[in-house]
Amino acid sequence: ISEMKKERKHTGAPKLYSLSKLQSKANKQWKYSPQQVLETVQTLYDKKILSYPRTDTEFIGEGEFEYLKKNLTYYQKTVGCNFEVAYNEPRKKYVDGSKVQEHYAIIPTQKIPTESEINDLSEMQKTIYFEVVRNTIAMFAPDYEYEETQIAVNINDLLFHTSGKMERKKGWKELFSNDIQDDDDKEEQSKLPPVNKGESYKAKMNIKQGKTKPPKPYTEGQLINMMITAGKAVDDDDDKEILKETEGIGTEATRASIIETLKNQNYIFINKNKVEVTPKGEILCKAVESTILASPSMTANWEKHLKKLGNGDGSQANFLKNIQRLIEKLLNDAPVKVQDKELNSYIEVVKDQFKEKKKPKSKKKFKTRKKASSK
Repeated sequence: ISEMKKERKHTGAPKLYSLSKLQSKANKQWKYSPQQVLETVQTLYDKKILSYPRTDTEFIGEGEFEYLKKNLTYYQKTVGCNFEVAYNEPRKKYVDGSKVQEHYAIIPTQKIPTESEINDLSEMQKTIYFEVVRNTIAMFAPDYEYEETQIAVNINDLLFHTSGKMERKKGWKELFSNDIQDDDDKEEQSKLPPVNKGESYKAKMNIKQGKTKPPKPYTEGQLINMMITAGKAVDDDDDKEILKETEGIGTEATRASIIETLKNQNYIFINKNKVEVTPKGEILCKAVESTILASPSMTANWEKHLKKLGNGDGSQANFLKNIQRLIEKLLNDAPVKVQDKELNSYIEVVKDQFKEKKKPKSKKKFKTRKKASSK
């Protein structure tokens, strides 16, 4: 053992929930679709026990912090988890009025539901409500603490490095003890044998052969995150910046409905929480391939123009005229695109599938049997 270093580290509670962040967590944890989450938070908002759902903000103002602090004991009792308060004062990670625009993060309201009111909630409503309450009060809880050990092993003058983490204090993670563990969390539980610098051990070397695997399909929650970070795939720095500013494709209010539209139009389907593309969806992808419609840059350009209009620059009439020209060009190019052989082969597959679905089901034939009469 040529090197050994131990370091005590800690991490604070996660940020408060925006709608997208909550949708992503709920999809991973309970396989809820983004649309189900939006509808559920809306019903809890209507019951006045959660704040406004369609928010892209992860911050609250000092006023919200004060009522959360005042009602902390009730929230702890609601989720059945008491802890010693470590942070009594607002911190910038959670409380920043300058970053709150129309709406603040999704948090519980001042209205504390009674036991009977909670019992009247559906299973999904309870799950989402408790999750938001836990995530909110976690900012008052102690940090998660662990010890990280890094080791360098010298084998025949070749250095091999490894590290392990040992949990020391659960802290705010006590609130989420039933969560599915991330790979990072699993790593934090990995243990190294007790060794000291300068000690020698017998080494056993193994060579592992493997093959690279293609990227895993998106879940609906990951699809939401991908829409937010769509700007990362853009080369132009200005486009990248505007997409970062507007948080990619869609808004908190529309991303779930965009996914639902794709599902309802049979472009994608969900198989064991994985998003898969249908043959009809492949036709759509092929049809818009290499066009402006397939590029996030189009969204960026429109956002730039809308920003100018919002600032009083530019002309609304010119903006609409440019959109009209784009549509006319796409329609003129469409007949040429339809002649593509590969595209036509996809179209034939979908036609065959459609015919199969349209076939009338064969009528079942039933045989009549005489009942044996008992004497």
